[in-house]
Amino acid sequence: MDENLQKYSQYRVADFLGDDAFIRWAQYPNEWNGQEWAAVLAAFPEKQADIQRARELAIALGAQETAPALADRKEWLWQQITANSIDKKHRVPVLLLRRWKPLLAAAAVLLVLCYAGYEAFLHTTREVKTGFGSQAMVNMPDESEIMLNRHSSIAYSRLWNAARSREVELTGEADFKVKHVAVPGKTTMADSFRVHVNKLTITVLGTEFNVRSRRGQTAVTLRQGRLRIDFANATQAPVYLLPGEQYVYNEAAPAQAVKQAASVNKASAWKQQTLILEGTGVKDIVEMLEDEYGYKVVVKNPAILTRKIRGSVPVKDISNLFFVLQNILDVNIEQQGNTLLITDK
Repeated sequence: MDENLQKYSQYRVADFLGDDAFIRWAQYPNEWNGQEWAAVLAAFPEKQADIQRARELAIALGAQETAPALADRKEWLWQQITANSIDKKHRVPVLLLRRWKPLLAAAAVLLVLCYAGYEAFLHTTREVKTGFGSQAMVNMPDESEIMLNRHSSIAYSRLWNAARSREVELTGEADFKVKHVAVPGKTTMADSFRVHVNKLTITVLGTEFNVRSRRGQTAVTLRQGRLRIDFANATQAPVYLLPGEQYVYNEAAPAQAVKQAASVNKASAWKQQTLILEGTGVKDIVEMLEDEYGYKVVVKNPAILTRKIRGSVPVKDISNLFFVLQNILDVNIEQQGNTLLITDK
């Protein structure tokens, strides 16, 4: 038997509630994780009661307006278990059960209301944002991975299943590693993964790619797999990308869009907290500092903006970039609060 399944033979309610895969299935059910837990139930039918109880508690946790932090989750769930457990070693007299009938009926109604609330919760949109200077990894319900760059956001429906395509709305920049879920001989809506950004729709099937959308310009760079780009203007033919290709689209000048060969390492270097400069203009660097770190950059001499730089700079500590700019451009960079003042030496 698969070792990943065997561990569940020893699980009790508290163990299931401490399992991230179980919580993901309980709170974000879909065809893929549903198959996994159907296999668990088939292998260990005696665990059905524990799984059902744990699932009800996980749903209650997910439906809270403010859920406990991850570190506090197990303690909160254990309190729920101990507060609602019945000692099976003792038989409850029939008379006592009759006295509890009204409370049991009320509990049943509450359970129905909780389930209805959970159903409504599934149809809401989840949004994940990063602030200036911060990045985040987002694990999607289908196990796809999205890494958000600084000052970026994604939004998606909490309800992901085979009845609908996987849809994400992006603002800013993100790197995508999309899980291939298509089953041979079976086509479902969920086979498609779509990213909506700046009047473009990017459709993929098991693909790794980077999307950067800033100041009305979007650059899509494909590392591997297949990718199709559709336009809000339905009369425009879709664009197809192969690995190592990039499509650059400007909302203000769509006719000037271009498909070109690109360095996939450069496009996703931000994931390693690195800035790769290949004849990059200072103007582009200034815009990056404003868009991703929230600085207001003032350049006293406009000629500085036309200079170009080559090299690789680690930017985990942004002061490294300031040091490089000062020495290569022979300028002074003075920080006054959230403002950077760049002047000739």
